[in-house]
Amino acid sequence: MDWRDKIRRVLELDQTELALWSEIAAGAPSEKLRVIIRAMIEREKEEMHTLQSILASHGGWYHDPAGPSGYPPYSEKD
Repeated sequence: MDWRDKIRRVLELDQTELALWSEIAAGAPSEKLRVIIRAMIEREKEEMHTLQSILASHGGWYHDPAGPSGYPPYSEKD
C-alpha cells in the first residue's frame, strides 16, 4: 500500500474518531469536561488539516479519503 493511501486511511479513522468524540462531548456530565473534549476535537481537526496538506502537496487531496468514485488507490497508479 502506498504511503498516501495509508495517510488516507488515517484520515478515515480520524473522521470516525471525531464523530465518537462529538457524541462523548454531548453526553459529558459537566461543561468543564465538554470544553476539554472540544479542545481535543479541535487539535484532531488541526492534525487532519496537516495530513490533508501533505496529501495535497504530493499528488492531490480529495475531501473523501477514498477519493472520488472510481478513483484507484495510489498504489495502483504508480
